[in-house]
Amino acid sequence: MSDVVITGVAIASPAGYTLEENVTAWREGVSHFHPISDFDASCCPVRYAGICPKPDAKKLPDRKVQKILRRKDVIGLLTSIDAFHVAGLDKADVDPARIGMYVGASSTRLSDLTSFHDIVADCCDTLAQSYDSEKFGHDLMNNVNPLVVLQTLMNNGLCFSTMTLNIQGVNANFMDYQVAGSRAVLEGVRSLQAGRADVVLAGGVAGPVEPFQLKDGVEAGYLADTSQSGIDVSKVVKPYDKDRCGTIISEGAAYLVLERGDHAAKRGVRPLAKIAGCGQANDPAFDFLRESCSPGWSRSMATALQEAKVKPSEIGFILGGGSGARAADRAEMLALQEVFEGDSCPPVTSPKSVVGDMNEASGVTAIIAAIDTLQFGEVAPVFHCHNPEFPNINVVREPTKIKFPRALVSNRNFMGNSICLVLETP
Repeated sequence: MSDVVITGVAIASPAGYTLEENVTAWREGVSHFHPISDFDASCCPVRYAGICPKPDAKKLPDRKVQKILRRKDVIGLLTSIDAFHVAGLDKADVDPARIGMYVGASSTRLSDLTSFHDIVADCCDTLAQSYDSEKFGHDLMNNVNPLVVLQTLMNNGLCFSTMTLNIQGVNANFMDYQVAGSRAVLEGVRSLQAGRADVVLAGGVAGPVEPFQLKDGVEAGYLADTSQSGIDVSKVVKPYDKDRCGTIISEGAAYLVLERGDHAAKRGVRPLAKIAGCGQANDPAFDFLRESCSPGWSRSMATALQEAKVKPSEIGFILGGGSGARAADRAEMLALQEVFEGDSCPPVTSPKSVVGDMNEASGVTAIIAAIDTLQFGEVAPVFHCHNPEFPNINVVREPTKIKFPRALVSNRNFMGNSICLVLETP
């Protein structure tokens, strides 16, 4: 079985659209959280979010695409194009049918569907418990812009990227929130190992910030309350800290180019990293108000280590899923404690104190941060974590040299799905 290597990366986040901008933010602790402006958040407990700079429409291969795609899908399309270019695939002689694509992405903003609401209601007869589908079709065609249907599809990023980049191989779109991007990477690895593709573009595109998420997110202990006057929002997100109070949701996208090692060698491409092992597991749906360990999370970590044929003591650092969410961070710490037996745990870090939770793109963002760490040889600190809840877990609070060129990347969603990867220097 050929090795699976990473030959290209690209990211768009509130820090910017280049890898250099994002690496600087992670290493210097510069966050980019701004007041929510897409809707009136004045009555919400959450007033801030991680907002990407306006995407450059001039970089789109077809300017008409901007009229079709919503903001998140434009960001995702541009990021996928960047990753393809970084890997040199835009100039490579590769059979399009042997290039696959997997994406983790959800639908567009629910408010984009409001034009449907009245039409649906008019077609419902609650007393007769019937629905007039013929009337719905007629009224829809006569009253709603047909582009609205296209604009709300969750797989727009997949469709427009494959068309733009002439990707004709295996493909799929995943919608399991925080692990959606990680699942895209996992499925890409398995497709390469099974011989279904030679190259796979895999990534995640974060869904838009929605009003309904905000109040429920704070009550569940997932999102931080940022409504207080005079709050320093740059220091709100404190992963793994005893006094953490939630995270800040962010938009963005992150992509990797995965490739069979022998295929990359034939192209003369030097890999950025090797994916040595993968693990996934499930727990019951996660309740952010319940602070308990998640055996599935520790099992996915152990499976990734086993597939990579490495011992826990041979991991140089952990790029965790720590977001500042009260129960989620605690569950991860307990899982690490079980797998690494407490005091032997290698340095643990997370970029979410700076970028917030990029949801579907968060797992791939963590992989890119891990690649940077492997190349730089130094683990960036978890900013604003001054009082770790678990003193025996080595949460990095100042730049730390890595002892082994190997990383465990940990990721989990609130539905109980966890995906972990082991990365190595090639």
